[in-house]
Amino acid sequence: MGRRIVFYGNCQAGTLAHLYRDQLSDGDDQVDAIFFRDETDEENVNLLRAAHIVVEQIFDGPNDIVSRNISPTARAFPIP
Repeated sequence: MGRRIVFYGNCQAGTLAHLYRDQLSDGDDQVDAIFFRDETDEENVNLLRAAHIVVEQIFDGPNDIVSRNISPTARAFPIP
């Protein structure tokens, strides 16, 4: 199985997840998108914890929910 990649943010992050899944992934990656208001949902927290890569949209306020739930071995990429 490939990498688990999670895109976190608003509709733009969701669009990036679809783009990656449909155009860039080699087919082995599991790609998910988490809408920023749903990050406390237990299923979404588990997705963050299991992710190899997290692409996180940065907002104007603190968001420790995402950083607190990312595995220390995961690679995180902030996007505006």
